[in-house]
Amino acid sequence: YCYDKKLYERLIKSNVQSIKEHLNADINYQNKLLRFIENHDEPRAAVAFGADASMAASIITSTLPGARLIYEGQTHGYEIKIPVQLGRGPTEEDNIVITEFYDKLLKIIPGKDWDDAKWLLCGVEPTDSNDTSFKNIISYQWLKGDQRLLIVVNYNPNLSKAHIIINEIAYGISDWCFTDLLNEKEYKYNGTNLYENGLYVELEGWKSHLFRVDKM
Repeated sequence: YCYDKKLYERLIKSNVQSIKEHLNADINYQNKLLRFIENHDEPRAAVAFGADASMAASIITSTLPGARLIYEGQTHGYEIKIPVQLGRGPTEEDNIVITEFYDKLLKIIPGKDWDDAKWLLCGVEPTDSNDTSFKNIISYQWLKGDQRLLIVVNYNPNLSKAHIIINEIAYGISDWCFTDLLNEKEYKYNGTNLYENGLYVELEGWKSHLFRVDKM
């Protein structure tokens, strides 16, 4: 695997368009990348990104193809960078919000049972012609048989809205359940509406959905 420094730099700059362009790379290339927001060379993520943006960035790096690096102390929200030459550093208190976030995230991200799944970017379209906030939203999905995980991230500090266009799905006239594993909520939609408009999402700054999608 090769460190995905390009993604790291684009996440740091919060340049959503450049992040999407990077994720459009060939899947064989992406499968060989090591995704991270913190390592021995970089500042602590909670400092470099800020707490809220670091959690949004971690959702992205933890749910993409390739390998994932979670650095020591990252899940506790530590802020002091320790040189690797030192075996230990000062004691820090856990950031409870970040710790609880990772406790949940690491239980729901795609694991080894998704290694042979198909990964696809999703289309992101405006909810109306006057709202450009859809440009802040990144979305993609994992497919394995009749299982589907849909990730939606608002990578911006402001509220953002969009219609998510989900590929390779036959909505029909059935109802569909979108279970947000991250926020423990369920949303039900009619297939006809989803086919015509896409999935409507509205997210506060730096917030995300990690949906399990099921036909009802």
